[in-house]
Amino acid sequence: MRVLGNTLQRIIEKVPIEVADVKGGSARNVIPREATAVVLVQSANEKQVRDIVAEVASETKTDFGNFDPGVQITVESIERPAQVLQAEDAKRIADLLATLPHGVIAMSPDIPGLVQTSTNLAVIALKDGKVEVGTSQRSAIEGSKQGARRLVETTFRLAGFEADHDTGYPGWKPEPESEIVRTLKEVHTKTFGKEPKLIAMHAGLECGVIGEKYPGMQMISFGPQIESPHSPNERVQIQSVADFWKFLKATLERL
Repeated sequence: MRVLGNTLQRIIEKVPIEVADVKGGSARNVIPREATAVVLVQSANEKQVRDIVAEVASETKTDFGNFDPGVQITVESIERPAQVLQAEDAKRIADLLATLPHGVIAMSPDIPGLVQTSTNLAVIALKDGKVEVGTSQRSAIEGSKQGARRLVETTFRLAGFEADHDTGYPGWKPEPESEIVRTLKEVHTKTFGKEPKLIAMHAGLECGVIGEKYPGMQMISFGPQIESPHSPNERVQIQSVADFWKFLKATLERL
């Protein structure tokens, strides 16, 4: 959606258009895969709009490189919408989408390669004459998560938007040397004949909610193999479910 905001900004700067709709994403805990805008443009300016979009698309492909080689920005003709946004509101929406923080904010200083704090520009939609934008902030450190929340909230307010919050997921700092981790490593080795690979992931988990209510509780998370988590392509390896169930039963017998 940052790409959509940047595209709309570039068009609004050079061509008189009207914006009728903006939407994107599917849920606040899912990284958005697509976003669209419906705009009205005079036929005499259509080619200029298409040229601007093509220019932005080329720049975006170069910017993303191998990170997302399949990124596309396209223009399609549709039926004329019945209503449009006021010009100032459309500009504020474009500016907000182009400016809101999105992605990694900080890496873990303790675990190489682990994202510690991030924010996700997840959803945007027009509802009942209002634009609603959903974001989510995650961090293993609660203070860092609150800092990311304030960063996003400030951006909203500077753009003239109101910001509301729900409880979200509290931070949960990894404890790789805890007793429960050592115990489960032993159970895994005994059950499958090999030591497990212990990893820390950047995600929101119920463990953080439980840990906030019971400080000092030792916790560990394990489950079947999940591919592309927090994306529209999220899926589970079916064959790993049986191993997970076997490991869970062995763990409960040990505990």
